[in-house]
Parts: sequence; structure tokens; C-alpha cells
Amino acid sequence: MSELQLSEFKEWFTKKYTYSAEYFALAHFDVGRGFFTTNDMYNPDATNAAWVLRASFGAWNHQQAIIDEHTEVIKLQDADLRKYEKQIESLKAQLNNMEQCYIQLKQINNEQAEIIRGHFSARQEMKKCIDAALYDIAQAKDGFYGYSSDGGDVDNLTKNIEKSLRGERWK
Repeated sequence: MSELQLSEFKEWFTKKYTYSAEYFALAHFDVGRGFFTTNDMYNPDATNAAWVLRASFGAWNHQQAIIDEHTEVIKLQDADLRKYEKQIESLKAQLNNMEQCYIQLKQINNEQAEIIRGHFSARQEMKKCIDAALYDIAQAKDGFYGYSSDGGDVDNLTKNIEKSLRGERWK
């Protein structure tokens, strides 16, 4: 029993039982024996005071032990809470990072989709040019341009194929 505990008990007892404050004048705490004892063995009031203080002190001490135990549990729970709060902050940071990565990937995906659409469009235009050139060649096979020793019709065929490949004939 420390002096601090004894003074805390006295303070609690005198506040709780104001009518019994004189008990401390009739009894004292025997450190060697670890309990309250009477100041005068032949005074029944002193004996009763010692018994009341002994019982009250035992109950108070028991409650203090429970309070101390709960205080330790609360400290451990607070430590766990701080650990979980740090984990939550870490998870929030990870989520933020993942969100930024998602936004960047979405932007890259959109850029690549735009490039693919551009390539597809260019491919469609190229296909039209090639189809027009193939049409000119098919017409040449069918004799549309005819054949001239001067090469005039062949020149027209060549010019038309060049125009087709440049995309000038199908627009």
C-alpha cells in the first residue's frame, strides 16, 4: 500500500461518507499488517471504525484494481486504434495512388483509341484509293482506254491511277 493510495482512499471515503470522517481519528492503517486497525482496542466505536474502514478499503482497493485493469485495456485499445488509423491512412493513400494510375491509364487508353481511330480512318481512305485504282485498271482491261501507239490512252490510265492513289478521284 503506497501513501498515494492511502491518501486517495481517505479523500474518497471522506467525500463519500461525510458523516464518518471521524473514523480516521479512531483507526489507522497498519502498514506492517496491511489493514486498518483501532487506535483504542477498548473503545467499541474505534473497533467499529476500524472494521468499516477495513471493509471499505478492501472494496475500494478492489474497484481501483478493476479501474486500473480497464485503464490498461483502454490504453491497448487506443494503441490499436492509432495503428488502425495509420493503416486506414495508408490505404487511403494507396487508393488515391490507384485512382491516379486509373486516370492516367484511361487517358492513355483514350489517346491510343484516338490513334487507332485515325489509323482506321486512314486505312479506309487508302482502301478507297486502292479501290479506285483497281477500278481504273479493270476499265483498262475491258478496253475503256484502248491502246494507242502514241501512249495517250496509257497516259490517261496512269494519270487516273495516280489521282486515285492520291485520293483525288473518289472524293
